Amino acid sequence: MTLLSIGTAENVVAAVLAVLSFTLLLISIASYRRSRNPRLALISSSFLLFFFEGALFTYQLFYGSFTSQMFFTITGIINVAILLLIFTATFKR
Repeated sequence: MTLLSIGTAENVVAAVLAVLSFTLLLISIASYRRSRNPRLALISSSFLLFFFEGALFTYQLFYGSFTSQMFFTITGIINVAILLLIFTATFKR
């Protein structure tokens, strides 16, 4: 018998993703408000998308209303948007 079943592991991952991304979102917003650096606004936006992805993942676990293809397409688009925001924040002058 394993310590965590697949369903339990998915719930833990979804919860950790949501809590960490929300915490980092709050920290990055506080940092942006203090410095007004536009790079931090982009990083805050990426953490907001991470939080949205965690909420979407949790919703899918409990309600399963998306097909797996639709769910992976949506999360893939969100991940591309996150990477573009981080890329832009890295190379913005």
